[in-house]
Amino acid sequence: MKIELKPIIDQLTECFGFAEKCKVSALIDDSTNELVGWMVVKANEDGTIEPIDKDEKFDNLKSLFHFYY
Repeated sequence: MKIELKPIIDQLTECFGFAEKCKVSALIDDSTNELVGWMVVKANEDGTIEPIDKDEKFDNLKSLFHFYY
């Protein structure tokens, strides 16, 4: 089953109420194409993203929520 992450990421971003250009991002392992974690990023106008804090990586949604709530 293939699932699109964009609607999930948009809903998570809305839950946290981040500033306009900040959003939740899924971390995908390129070699296995598997979801390996989450982080918060800044979305630039040119479509690129950059981590808000490269050391804030979360293994699961529970730890992401715990950190921000």
